[in-house]
Formats: sequence, C-alpha cells, structure tokens
Amino acid sequence: MKILIVEDDYSNQMVLQSILAQYGKVVIAGDGKLAIKKVLFESGGFDALFIDIGLPYINGNDLISMIRKWEQEQKKTPHIIVVTSGRGSKKDILDSFKSGCNFYLTKPFLLSEVEGFMKEAGFAIQASYATEKS
Repeated sequence: MKILIVEDDYSNQMVLQSILAQYGKVVIAGDGKLAIKKVLFESGGFDALFIDIGLPYINGNDLISMIRKWEQEQKKTPHIIVVTSGRGSKKDILDSFKSGCNFYLTKPFLLSEVEGFMKEAGFAIQASYATEKS
C-alpha cells in the first residue's frame, strides 16, 4: 500500500506519518503543486490520499477537484481521499465532499479515528515502510 500525505505543517506531517506508516509506504508533499505532480507522475500511484485544505499554491479542495477530473479523463480508479483539516464547519465539510473527498477528519483527530477509517476502507496493518518527504 502507498499513501500520500499532503500537508504543509511539519508537526501534522509527522503525526500522520507515524500513524499511517504501519499500513504501507508513506510519501509526503508539502504543498498542492507538488502533490498534483506526485499523483499524476509517481510510479505505482497511491492507494489513499490524506489532504489538508489550507495548502500553499493549490488549496486542498481545488486539488481534490483536479485529481477527480484527471481520474475521469484518464479512466483511472478513483483514489480514496481523506481530508484532514482544522476547519470543521458544516460548509467546510460539505465543500470538501462536493470536491470529491471520501472521508473528512477534523484536526486534532484521534489515533482511533484514523485507524477506524483505515479499517472501514479495508486497509490492513503491514510491515513498517520508509517515508519519502518532498
């Protein structure tokens, strides 16, 4: 399994990485521009994307919309997309679902919430993998 974390805050990157590393290889992108390049061109693709909303260059909802459009145009299997955001208003959550996310986690989230999502999505704990950071 390969997971992309799209998060500009180092502390949040490390928290998510420490939780998700047990499920597979974790790749980190610190902004929306880098994330879209990784989604479009990374060898082997990704099984799940964890995307913050407040990103530099391309915000999370715009990034999700771009990914969904690319998936349709290229007839790709849709990624599982989880929004991880400090924004928790109904409008923020609805906007993310309209953009195409599958799940929404409001920061700060609990370990049990992430593990519950991973189980619900059918992802199992695997051996430890290295993390690639950009």
